[in-house]
Amino acid sequence: MADKLTHIDADGRARMVDVSGKPATKRIASARGRVLMSAVALELAQAIGSPEAEARALGGLADAEYARGRMLSSHARFKACVELAREHGLGRIEVANMNMKAYTHLFSGDVRETLKLANAAVAAAGRERNVLVNVVDVAELSSFIVPAIVDRSPLVIAIST
Repeated sequence: MADKLTHIDADGRARMVDVSGKPATKRIASARGRVLMSAVALELAQAIGSPEAEARALGGLADAEYARGRMLSSHARFKACVELAREHGLGRIEVANMNMKAYTHLFSGDVRETLKLANAAVAAAGRERNVLVNVVDVAELSSFIVPAIVDRSPLVIAIST
């Protein structure tokens, strides 16, 4: 083993290293981590009466439940976070948590509702970023449609998303 780490510069920062000349090898990596979020954060947010702090705490608790593999508990926290954020006009927090609300709902087994939640998350993210979004077969979530005409005279068919 070399005395010096090749992927760290003199200031201790990671740097890119050219490995194109090295032979391919099979490697296995593993990692462990902990997500620390306490219900105390939610209690404090509620005590100070800040909907934003409460929504952020709910999102953090949802992330912690997700990291622990507790999908249904995580979904309940994401759902509460999104609803609170929507109620108080906290659009960025709402949109940031909608996709995880949809993803964790998948573990309930309700695929149709999960698809609806996912489509709503995509549409909300587009609105938040002022990006046009077309949600296929859901006109009310779309900001545009894609019409098409197939002309096979004498038959003409109009199609739209």
